[in-house]
Amino acid sequence: MSKSRMPLIPALIFLNILITNYAVCQPFEKINLSFPGLSHSKINWIDLNNDRLLDVFISGVDDSVTAKSQVYINHGGGNFVLINSGLPNITNASIAWADFDKDGDLDLLVSAYSSGHNGIITRIYENLLPASFAERDFGFADLHSGSVKWIDYNNDSHPDVFITGLDSGGSPQLKLYKNTGNSFSEIQTGLPSVYFSSCEFYDFDKDGDADLLISGQTNENKNSYLTEIFINDNSSFTESGIELPPMSKSSSAWGDFDSDGYGDIVMQGEMFNSSTGNTEFTTAIFRNNGDNTFSKHASGLPGLSSGNILWADFDNDGFLDILAVGNHSGNATGIAGVYRNNNGNFTEVKTVHPDLTYGQVSIGDFDNDFRIDILLTGHNPSTKKNITYVYRNLTSVINEAPVEPKGLTTTFDNAVIHFNWLEGTDSSTPSAGLSYNLRIGTFPGGDDILSPAGSGVNGFSRLPGTGNTGTGRSWHIEGLEPGLYYWSVQTVDNTFNTSEFTADNTFTFQNPLPGSGNPSTGNTNGYILMQNFPNPFNPFTNIKYEIPNEAVVIIKIFDTNGRLIDTPVNEYKQAGSYSFIFSGENLSSGIYYYKIEAAGFSLTKKMVLLR
Repeated sequence: MSKSRMPLIPALIFLNILITNYAVCQPFEKINLSFPGLSHSKINWIDLNNDRLLDVFISGVDDSVTAKSQVYINHGGGNFVLINSGLPNITNASIAWADFDKDGDLDLLVSAYSSGHNGIITRIYENLLPASFAERDFGFADLHSGSVKWIDYNNDSHPDVFITGLDSGGSPQLKLYKNTGNSFSEIQTGLPSVYFSSCEFYDFDKDGDADLLISGQTNENKNSYLTEIFINDNSSFTESGIELPPMSKSSSAWGDFDSDGYGDIVMQGEMFNSSTGNTEFTTAIFRNNGDNTFSKHASGLPGLSSGNILWADFDNDGFLDILAVGNHSGNATGIAGVYRNNNGNFTEVKTVHPDLTYGQVSIGDFDNDFRIDILLTGHNPSTKKNITYVYRNLTSVINEAPVEPKGLTTTFDNAVIHFNWLEGTDSSTPSAGLSYNLRIGTFPGGDDILSPAGSGVNGFSRLPGTGNTGTGRSWHIEGLEPGLYYWSVQTVDNTFNTSEFTADNTFTFQNPLPGSGNPSTGNTNGYILMQNFPNPFNPFTNIKYEIPNEAVVIIKIFDTNGRLIDTPVNEYKQAGSYSFIFSGENLSSGIYYYKIEAAGFSLTKKMVLLR
């Protein structure tokens, strides 16, 4: 007797239903750990003692509205031990982590109300574990209810301090402090002073320095809500003119959700409808079009405020999903949800997360199984209790560590050093969606010059997130002392697993020769030859130059063997500024030189074509 068979088409439909059902029912398991329930909090998965296990930092208020700050060291096997950290109990806080003293571990920058100080503070807490954290007061403006960031805004390899929020008199402030190596000095920026703010730095235009996405409000009038992108142009921030919806009580994140190589934006927050006079909560995605414009991407995500939102690949398919928590429906209820990215369509994953108000989330692989786990805090309106929960990711999809990039090259523009590399690879994340960590030191394997906060080895990341150069495959720094340096790069996938670092490349830096001009512009006697942009390029790049007097201008392109490739400019010019587009369509990847000659002046610069 023949066996009955399921017809092929119904079988395929049934299989598709199973796959779809799995996709939206990704398993998470709540782990019973004795962390205190907190809301209005700041939390992190972070490896504080460099043992390749993610520890927990948590701060906020408990059910009795008492401020707390606690550190739990991960001893493996789900065993977390509370330590005496020496950190103040804080609320209305913003925090950030970086190795500011370049001793190999992560230090804390905090701006908050501190019960121990009986007032608001902005301080650095130096990581001296296993002893404790030590307070360092550099005279920063004391602020709360804002945002703090470590950011090397001027590419000198020193992490600078960026702060927004309210001062003791209730006035909004924005401060940028340049790290001079052993102190900090305030820098005037012209940026708007905001509070209830979100500030995120990312090289969205891929020119090798960090641009700023900022939102918040400048005064109590809801018409003062704003969201703006400021372009970092040679260490000065200029308005981009990009229009985004104004928000306050917001959270935002950069991430390449479509893996096209350009950083996109997800934002949530409170908007003001001037027509109705009401506030509305929103969550929106803005796609980077790659030409300094953004388009709103239809997402269907619920509107949230007073929480936070993150990108991460939870299902190990190589594409960034969304984790969000925040207030909903006028602060009466809340939502905590995971939204799976299915070819740009975001679908809620059914989980056991309680819906929370005034919540925070952090992501990290605390059990080192190559799956992103969740740390969640907030207030549960149903139980009227604050909670802190850990959810282990049980997805069955296998993830592997990415592979390090190849083709590392170094070029010099007087005192500016340019670093370039080819793509890394990963079994899940598309190559264009990979990000990278750049490490620079004065000894093999060293990071005493540039230390990525999220670096790690063999899949591990000590502070999970996008690499310190974003998806770009070039960076530059300046201001180095003469000497021999070692540098290497690692690949970061969308689960924030890391490859090994590449073998060290070396370079020797010497002071620019006298009379060689301004390091950033190549300016000599009024003649200026700018660094091409973008660099690296594929296949087009823009070259700008200026001449102070009328002259015959000749610009030639050479390869590394000195062979003349092209002469794009050879004509008489009046004094002024000029530019032209150079095409490498018919050239292979590599280093090329462009040289200007005019009235006895000549200058040569390097550029990199990456196909």
